[in-house]
Amino acid sequence: MPFPVDVKYVPTLTLRPAEMRGLRELPQTSKNMIAPHILLRPWTTAQYLQSALNVIVDLKCSNIIIDFDENFSLAKSTGERPILGELRELFNEANGYEAWIKFTLENGFIPCVLAGSDSDQVQRQIEAFSAAKVFTFLRFSPQGGSGRQARQIAAIKAAAQIFDGDQLGVIIDFGQQAIGWDQESMLAFSATKLVLSLGPISLIVISATTFPDSFEGRRHQTIFERTLFSKLAIPGNDTRLVYGDRGSARAKRQASGGGAPLPRIDLPVENAWYFFRERPAVAVDPVTGNEVDVGISERKVARATAYRQASRRAMKSEHWGTAPKVWGTQMIQDTAAGQGAIGSPAYATAARINIHLFTQAHYGLPGGNTGDEPWQEF
Repeated sequence: MPFPVDVKYVPTLTLRPAEMRGLRELPQTSKNMIAPHILLRPWTTAQYLQSALNVIVDLKCSNIIIDFDENFSLAKSTGERPILGELRELFNEANGYEAWIKFTLENGFIPCVLAGSDSDQVQRQIEAFSAAKVFTFLRFSPQGGSGRQARQIAAIKAAAQIFDGDQLGVIIDFGQQAIGWDQESMLAFSATKLVLSLGPISLIVISATTFPDSFEGRRHQTIFERTLFSKLAIPGNDTRLVYGDRGSARAKRQASGGGAPLPRIDLPVENAWYFFRERPAVAVDPVTGNEVDVGISERKVARATAYRQASRRAMKSEHWGTAPKVWGTQMIQDTAAGQGAIGSPAYATAARINIHLFTQAHYGLPGGNTGDEPWQEF
């Protein structure tokens, strides 16, 4: 089974609520244009694996690529939540990753090969997916450490010898990158050439994220992963290159602490993100002029006002006219109107991800700034 020809975008996402909400609220036709690469791991409140399945099914997305989040260590995880045991069983190498194969095929996912330490079991897994005639991905992490790279390269080489040419793809995952990543096109080119040297590959996804972790003094940033991808070309090769990113999220979660971030509304366009931060008003002693502490309700009102002001600034910017008419922009519009749609970083993130996913799915297409279906109300 070849990879869907209409898919031009492969965002790597986790099961965090903001990421899933941003994806879920896309118009259905837009969902059909992307293949979300979803990384499984236990999240804060999850008790059972079925919860993850319910979230994924609720996305109503037909091209789900399922994988394991390599940034999470099951061996180091503690606690008694049932999902931890379920995931250990799911990713167990026994019988050629039998549990993983059953999970992916029975749920209709596009599988990723798990490149573990036992090469014989990896080989059996590859043979099983090939026999099932399903399009299958492997992941290559150029900056993931020599041991991981060696296992991934060996798995790609083994799969290329078994699969039919139109059934195998590789996600080259560069993870988190810095500003100016688009100047590293030779690094991406070299990694792509290495993968192609391993055998017949019909499709390669080039994935990275440069979404920032600091916004002090930052009003916008180029989407460097997109501008780098536009520079890539493999002369004399028919392998299809597909753009990938992290859906405008970071590859690794930020450490908690330091208090809530300043209210911020983000407006993605094709090649940049624009940031509108607003500092909440503070109470001041009329005699001393010093800031005074206020209660929770007063702080909540101040932050809601800041989100409203940031939303209004976004709508007054020159970039609002090209923003797509989708759920995320409606959230900004409702917030600007005082309806309180966005009142926390999680909701602001969901709105940004929704706009970003739509914009990248329709990248370069005429009339790509209009949604075609109504969004769901909260």
